[in-house]
Amino acid sequence: MTRSTIVIGYSVVCLALSACGGAPSSSQMPSASSGIALEVENDLPQVVCYLKMSPSSDSNWGNDWLGEAEMLATGAVRPFTIPAAVPWDIRAEDCQHNQLAEGRNLALAGPSRIHLASMTVSPIGAAPAVVAQPVPVVVAEPAPVATPEVVLQQAVPVETPPVAAAVIRDDHIEINQTIQFEPGSATIREESTPILTQLAEVMRAHPEITRVRVEGHTDARGNAAQNQSLSTLRANAVVTWLRGHQVTATLDAQGFGSSRALCAEDVDACHQRNRRVEFFILR
Repeated sequence: MTRSTIVIGYSVVCLALSACGGAPSSSQMPSASSGIALEVENDLPQVVCYLKMSPSSDSNWGNDWLGEAEMLATGAVRPFTIPAAVPWDIRAEDCQHNQLAEGRNLALAGPSRIHLASMTVSPIGAAPAVVAQPVPVVVAEPAPVATPEVVLQQAVPVETPPVAAAVIRDDHIEINQTIQFEPGSATIREESTPILTQLAEVMRAHPEITRVRVEGHTDARGNAAQNQSLSTLRANAVVTWLRGHQVTATLDAQGFGSSRALCAEDVDACHQRNRRVEFFILR
């Protein structure tokens, strides 16, 4: 037989009682004259035709508490008054007596609501218990540590003058630095003191050297006569310095201007080579 239902309030009324399997007798219904208030909420997607409840101490599920021709629609809440016995067992079935949900040993110590889908119990008026879902812990990636960029700079070679030295080479005394003068002058610059000191020490250490010619030379720039005069003045200035530092050998000063140039290019490097003072051993 096809089953027709009408939803009235919280319940669904079965119009064809034989399709629901018949209504239980009044002797089968549990006594509800006194006890605690209970609400059963059908939060299942199916209609509940049979709701069996009994104290957990009983050996069976007990009678259908919905009574004759009554069904509990999805979303409906059905109030009951049950004896103050705890805990309780509850079973929800569809109209073919298939189990929809069941719960055992439900503690009903006071006015309570049973939520069929989760078989959880909450006080009447309280929101259904929500099982907290684990919150994923997001571990933040450590911020990248900025690595300072190391820029290797190529060392720029610093030109340093060689250590002042004077060495006897055959018929002359060779010095490894050029004696410097103020521009256009015969005044010896302070930076040439070390090389002149080395020259004086070599000459004092060799008393067998008794006569030395000190030659002055200039570059080719400027007036030839002036260059000749300047080269002589510079040779004399060196002689004066050596005599003032205990050199006893005979020193002859002679200037050659630019007549004995070492190179002829009109560039600074060539001009520097040509501006020089040389020392020749005469005996």
